[in-house]
Amino acid sequence: MIRQVAQVGDWIVGLKEVSDENENHTLVFIMQITEKLTYNEYWNNQRFTGKIPDFSIEDYIQQLGDNIYKPIDDDFEQIYSLHSREFFDNDDAWLKQKKEDLQGKYVLISEREHYFYFGKDSVKLPTSQLIDLLYCNIGYKCIADPKVPQEFLDFIVELKKQDKTGFISQPENWPKDDDSYLQCLIDEKKK
Repeated sequence: MIRQVAQVGDWIVGLKEVSDENENHTLVFIMQITEKLTYNEYWNNQRFTGKIPDFSIEDYIQQLGDNIYKPIDDDFEQIYSLHSREFFDNDDAWLKQKKEDLQGKYVLISEREHYFYFGKDSVKLPTSQLIDLLYCNIGYKCIADPKVPQEFLDFIVELKKQDKTGFISQPENWPKDDDSYLQCLIDEKKK
């Protein structure tokens, strides 16, 4: 599980498969890990209270947070989120997912200047060699070379020159009649 083995300074990429051909994969996000917290630390850290789903607010984005594991004694209560199903707390598949989530032990954090979320406007990687290097079918892939390939670092530098850091576009499956994702863009400009 990536959250167990990843270290501060490591890069994580999310690729979207457009077709079965490797060269047709596009980049949904890139993040460099700047902090690694336990679930308890994540829940209790004031910086991440906005990531706790809040259904008292109608904005869709306020209901999507991923800070869903509330510490209770030596265990965690999984609070409801838009990712939950009805009766999620009594559902075997959902309990299995909770166990898998918590096995990761950590939440991986990336600060804005080290995070790139392209969402529905996913971008094509510059070369097929870079796609081949980064691609894995399901799960994660560790690049054994202790040095991040220069081509990848050059790509990151180019994105920063184009001011393409942080939240760039909403997720592909975002509701068409909801513009609450714009709060991310506004929050990004404040930083």
